[in-house]
Amino acid sequence: MNSYKKYVEQKQNTAAAVRWYDLRNAVDSQSGRRYSLSLAHSSIKLVRCGQSSAGAKNYHDSPGALNAALLEVIAARFDELVTQAVERLQANELKALIDCSAEIEAIQADIAQAKTLLPN
Repeated sequence: MNSYKKYVEQKQNTAAAVRWYDLRNAVDSQSGRRYSLSLAHSSIKLVRCGQSSAGAKNYHDSPGALNAALLEVIAARFDELVTQAVERLQANELKALIDCSAEIEAIQADIAQAKTLLPN
């Protein structure tokens, strides 16, 4: 049932992402305004991996100014990017469900054999 556990996890990931994204429609109880994306409380850091020579640095963090600019770009295209991200999560979920097929077929074969072994 390992593949089913992976499917359940993927399904939960998709649901959590959709729930979080839907917070955009929630209304703040204090201000009466819709929830907003807070860049001040958001962060991003990318890391390049590679070594120019033996003993050299392996991991290279993106510079702070680039990180800030990336956050601004993400915020400007947020709905489009979240839609694409959720579509990827949904595709992962569907692939994980399809991957359950082999286990389900094996279980069904075991059940069919067990039925033949039961006394009438």
